[in-house]
Amino acid sequence: MYELKDLKNPLMEFMDSSEVISREFAEELDNNPAYDSSVILAGIFCEYRRIYTEFHSRSFEHYNSDISDDVKRELIMREFADFLYQTPQNAAALQEELMRHPEISEIYLMSQDGKTLSGAQIEENIREYFDTIIDIVEESAQPTLEYIEKYRLAIKESYFETLAKHGVSQPVICRGSPTDIPEGTNIPPAVNTENQYTNEIVTGVFATSSYENVSRYIAKGVMPGGVSMGSNIDIFPEGTFLPKEMQNDPDNLIVSRPSFIYILPADSFEPQVNFRIKNGKCSLHFDGEWVAKGEEGVPFLSKNSVDRIDMDVYENRSLFER
Repeated sequence: MYELKDLKNPLMEFMDSSEVISREFAEELDNNPAYDSSVILAGIFCEYRRIYTEFHSRSFEHYNSDISDDVKRELIMREFADFLYQTPQNAAALQEELMRHPEISEIYLMSQDGKTLSGAQIEENIREYFDTIIDIVEESAQPTLEYIEKYRLAIKESYFETLAKHGVSQPVICRGSPTDIPEGTNIPPAVNTENQYTNEIVTGVFATSSYENVSRYIAKGVMPGGVSMGSNIDIFPEGTFLPKEMQNDPDNLIVSRPSFIYILPADSFEPQVNFRIKNGKCSLHFDGEWVAKGEEGVPFLSKNSVDRIDMDVYENRSLFER
């Protein structure tokens, strides 16, 4: 039987170490000339993937169910062109790469004097060859994209090692739910759902290795609609927590009704990561989200009914006292 309280220290230690891993891997990309030619193109490809995912996300589909795939493609192309317009260094790098491909080398993303064309001009420029351009960018970015997969593997290995160091005999991960799922039943997958970075749409079970996110699961399980505003600021609907006069636990914040935290075997889960280039510097991000892809769901090892949030994970308890 796995208890949530037994996972607190390893989860918090791991999330701290994952920040170090992220920083070290990003610095390697910044400082290793072997990646120079593919890093910017990887940034371009990852931005395209984010744009594509955004226009195929469940929220977009919900509010725009009448938009056809052809219109979505136009919207994707327009936003991608706008991205290039706003980042001339990316347009220049892409143009340099396209010049190596005679079949579309006539595409220009910069004018002769080196100035960026308008967004509309760039869009018109790439319209005919859009799919080919994306294929070229992805292929040329492979060294960096493969490096990002090494980063993902390093995150997973570090998590398993941290659990083992704290005596957790089997790699496990947490999943919150307001639902009391019967023993012997799999946690059902989310269908065609974007991950937290909106860079991939998957069918699978989502979980977390962040003890702070476990607290969010507990609160959001009481009353959906909570909004995270940063690492230590959460805003939840009124009624999520017991009134202040009924809060009788000095170390925890009591919610108005229990939620369930399920402990799952972690072997089939993969960490969700993000890569971006900002101000000329690479950044790699991991914030605790994991996904086990597949339609069959994941069995759980234990179920914890939890009616309070451990305030150790928040720097400012007063944020919750409404």
